[in-house]
Amino acid sequence: MKAELLNNNGEKIDDIEISDYVFGIEPNLHVVTEVVCSIRDNMRQGNASTRIRSTIAGSKRKPWPQKKWGYARAGSYQSPIWRGGSVIHGPQPRSYRKKIMKKVNNLAIRSLYSDRFKEGLIKFTENLKLEEPKTKKISEHINNFAKEARNILYLTGSYKDYANIFRSGKNLSNLSIKSANYVSALDLIKADFLIITKDGLNMIHQNLSKEVKNGTI
Repeated sequence: MKAELLNNNGEKIDDIEISDYVFGIEPNLHVVTEVVCSIRDNMRQGNASTRIRSTIAGSKRKPWPQKKWGYARAGSYQSPIWRGGSVIHGPQPRSYRKKIMKKVNNLAIRSLYSDRFKEGLIKFTENLKLEEPKTKKISEHINNFAKEARNILYLTGSYKDYANIFRSGKNLSNLSIKSANYVSALDLIKADFLIITKDGLNMIHQNLSKEVKNGTI
């Protein structure tokens, strides 16, 4: 497959080849749903806790005799029916973590890339390097590609090589800048528009085409 390569002003300068295996598959929405839900579950702390009978302070003796007093039968002040008592079937600390298989995660990411590309929501551009962090420069650069998009995901090379770009985009609420090595299905599904640099594209091809090179699929 071929796609347009744009310069930093949003003008076409060349055609580049992109992988059919990454940008040209039929999206698997079921896998995307499973992976995104797993990522969100893994983000949960799971530390919600309520007090049960064994953790309530106070006497465990029977508050009054079983008969002759005319009160309802009660065995403990720690009962859930009393004020300050325990909680029935309340949440306890637990782990919500779910394991995501690498092939399944890669399929979800490739499905989202393919879906965005078919919808025309991906632009490929030259590498941009800033000598110093400047929010104004990165804002003008992004407006050349997606001026009206609400959530833009900018994928570039490593954090070490493009540190000034990452620092420049921190103050922009509609922009998320990530290294293509660390993008997740949740990042992609939140984005309305994707801008991918040449270095970012090379990382995507390198990471998601390993299965083909190794012959595992």
